[in-house]
Amino acid sequence: MTPFMKAANLINYKWPLPKNVENPLHYTDDFSSDTGYFTEENGEHNWKIENGMLSVTTQESLTFKYLHIYEHNATVKARVRYNNPNPDDAGFGIMLRYNAVDAYVRVGFLAKSKIIFIDSRQSKDFFAERLAMKPIILEPDTWYDFEFTVDGTEANLKINGETVLEADGIGHLSPGRPAFFANRIDLDIDNVDIAFLSGEGTLWKDVVHHKLPDEKYREGGSVFEMNDGSLTYIHGSGVTFTSKDNGYSWDRAEQWTNTFGYPNILRLKNGDFIKIITRERDGISYKASVTSSDDGKTWVDGGNICFARFQNRLVAEPGKAVAGAGNMNDKVTQISNGRIFYCQNYECYPHGTTVDGRTVFCEFYYSDDNGMTWCKSETDSWTLGGNDSNNVQWFGECKILECADGTLRMYNSWNDYGCVVYSESKDMGVTWSELIPMPELVCARSSMQFVKDTYADNETTYYMVWVFSPPMTFGNPMTRSRLAMAKSTDGKNWGYIGDIWRWEHKYCLSSHISHVVDAFVKTTKDYVICGAGYSEHCETENDSYHHAQRQHIYSLKKDSLPAPCAIPELKQ
Repeated sequence: MTPFMKAANLINYKWPLPKNVENPLHYTDDFSSDTGYFTEENGEHNWKIENGMLSVTTQESLTFKYLHIYEHNATVKARVRYNNPNPDDAGFGIMLRYNAVDAYVRVGFLAKSKIIFIDSRQSKDFFAERLAMKPIILEPDTWYDFEFTVDGTEANLKINGETVLEADGIGHLSPGRPAFFANRIDLDIDNVDIAFLSGEGTLWKDVVHHKLPDEKYREGGSVFEMNDGSLTYIHGSGVTFTSKDNGYSWDRAEQWTNTFGYPNILRLKNGDFIKIITRERDGISYKASVTSSDDGKTWVDGGNICFARFQNRLVAEPGKAVAGAGNMNDKVTQISNGRIFYCQNYECYPHGTTVDGRTVFCEFYYSDDNGMTWCKSETDSWTLGGNDSNNVQWFGECKILECADGTLRMYNSWNDYGCVVYSESKDMGVTWSELIPMPELVCARSSMQFVKDTYADNETTYYMVWVFSPPMTFGNPMTRSRLAMAKSTDGKNWGYIGDIWRWEHKYCLSSHISHVVDAFVKTTKDYVICGAGYSEHCETENDSYHHAQRQHIYSLKKDSLPAPCAIPELKQ
């Protein structure tokens, strides 16, 4: 099926499909209890597990129940029965490769017209493709054994052991989640057995996934825990949302409405918040800090950090670029002795210009008095060993942590290396060592994030999220199709937990149609809260080159996360 928009500008490439494994992971469930693995979008509770079944009664609209695991190929076996199909479009079915409401491979049954079908759709930018269909009699209040397999470009449906539909030419080839769906009908499901044939995904439980309840372009936000235990989401535009139930629901709020750009905000060891802002003094713009001891109601001025233009270049010189001191979210950290670090990102404009061959570069600053005064590290991204060549055009959006042995590490993923790199400091951040690549942490050129878990038993437990995607696809360095999570207890060694989000669209424009931007991760006593802006479809006149970004937030119980394991090899 030809895409119905931007067709002339789309680059179509072949995303590699994995081979199936000999001993696939199986998920089985007789629904004798709620194990926490099945979940719904936006914290909804339309489906119930009771009386030994997974059930949903007639809803006004389409509703889903899914497992959080991203897999290319899978087989779903389940007993199903339906009742009360009132509207003409009432029906139910099974989805695989479910990424969004308009991205899936599915088998469905329309109860009034007695039609069964297999559909595929790649995203909102594409028509649904009906790959196979036929009339069939499936009686209400009768149990049927469904077996639906999607493998590569092929799909197969068996009912009560007999092949009913076969299809080939599936266009939606992304890994995705398995799901059941119901549309204005009563549905019961029992004896589920799902085989994850590709052996790629990690199965998570107790996942709550929210898309913030507005339809605005959002990226570059973050979440903060307040003194009363509630959570506040803050966007650079000044928009805030609040949650009083650990991220299970979010409501629009009117607080912290002036965030002064991307939220670089940190709860300090003394309980105050520190925030990085841009302000003018004597006609000159600076990056500076302010602090708050009352959860952001009032702020006290701190010290200037640096000029808001690189080397105080306030006016563009003819033929030369201006580098602005901007930044993405969450680049402030504090180590055990109280020293605060802030990594300042500079980016040249207009786009396509450079300062001495650099488009993005970075400087490192620290404060020992809660942001009242700041010092610059002797090393910056121009002088870092391994990065001091003019051939390195992109190096920014860094972040610093403290390791268990007392050394500091500066991590970076917005670079031209194709993986996360780090530099170490043994003098509390005054100087920094040569860069060391971490080839297992493959990444597209995009910002990574980590957070110290202040509730952990040790002082150096961190959660990291990064864009675990090929660094280059058909010349595009910003594929950004996969957001993954890792954990470290020493700040140096990272164990893979799994994929937060994954949507490997086989088309790209200025960037991947479906991609992630500006991730964040935070912790509370019992939860990891993380998310990013995800593009849902191609850009419109009201969206940017990042396409139709919407802010997504995940609330994850720490005790329910999979145990960290070796980071899987990314096969391209």
